[in-house]
Amino acid sequence: MHSFRIKMVIVAALMLISVLTSAAQQIADEGFDPAISSPTYQPAKGTLILVDEAHHNFHTIGTRYTAFAKVLRKDGYRVESNKAEFTAESLKNAKILVIANALNKQNIHSWVLPNPSAFT
Repeated sequence: MHSFRIKMVIVAALMLISVLTSAAQQIADEGFDPAISSPTYQPAKGTLILVDEAHHNFHTIGTRYTAFAKVLRKDGYRVESNKAEFTAESLKNAKILVIANALNKQNIHSWVLPNPSAFT
């Protein structure tokens, strides 16, 4: 009987752990304040970096890439979101383009296999 109780406690603990971890989310650390002792550029005078937000991206500078953008800005880079279609005109001022987790419109609410391209 004693071993049965131990097994039940272990099962209950595993169930509790699985429930708690299933509620975990990726969230930005908005309080993050990076220390850059010797910035590459003067504030907002550096290279323009565009972060793709035109392809239903999971990571954006206003959400999960907030800390990423803060580090770059502290180093003097100019960081902006790009919500426009990729064209020579829309990208002409940027030296760096960051694309993270781009999705096709079909895959926003329903994962379709094979995955269609996020880009046309």
